[in-house]
Amino acid sequence: MSNTKIETAQVILTDCDDAIEEVKAAMRRLTTVRLQLEAQKAYVASLVAEKLDATASSVQIQSVLIHDSAVKYRHNQGSNATSKRYRGFHSAGVGADTTISSGTRGEIMPTTSTLRGSATEETGGMNVSEVKGFLIGLNSLLTNANSATTHNTAAKEAIVGNATTGDNTAGTFSQNYVPGGIHRLNDKVLKALLLGATSNANTASIPDQSAAWGATTANTGIEIKGFGLA
Repeated sequence: MSNTKIETAQVILTDCDDAIEEVKAAMRRLTTVRLQLEAQKAYVASLVAEKLDATASSVQIQSVLIHDSAVKYRHNQGSNATSKRYRGFHSAGVGADTTISSGTRGEIMPTTSTLRGSATEETGGMNVSEVKGFLIGLNSLLTNANSATTHNTAAKEAIVGNATTGDNTAGTFSQNYVPGGIHRLNDKVLKALLLGATSNANTASIPDQSAAWGATTANTGIEIKGFGLA
């Protein structure tokens, strides 16, 4: 390796400083994402628990419909429901003996909660599953080897890629997925990082992935450098 001139070294120092600030910003934003997901989990669990009481029959429980917005990363607690009496439940699923009988129920999440979303987010925003896919993609890049020609053979499939054969469906979460583990990097994982990216069908295509990912032989891996983290 050749010597680095002082001018070049100063550029490196600036890049390091800038990258450190990007890490700080990412950590702050990812913390917000975690808190959002924890709030979403508590919200949906509270909806389920509200109907799982000792007096409810199995038929009554099965007839309750949670509002479609519950799948969204940001939502307004089912603002399309007919009234606050059914907040969080779809109006079609809270009639007859499944109606909330203790008066108008309060909203589970306060107005200031990060769960609060616009009408557009409630119908067309990210699903929780898309957030999950994005985070899988992020961790895939963090754990992928720090070389474009080396593959992390310890990685397990989290999202099924196009090259996978068998009964698995490309783009779905794999039965081998381990939450928080080391994930294989493939075309569908990269597309998950783009949160769907539907404007161009070839946006996240990987032309050299003609076989299932994981081997170190030619034409089977995703040639992208990662951070090589555990």
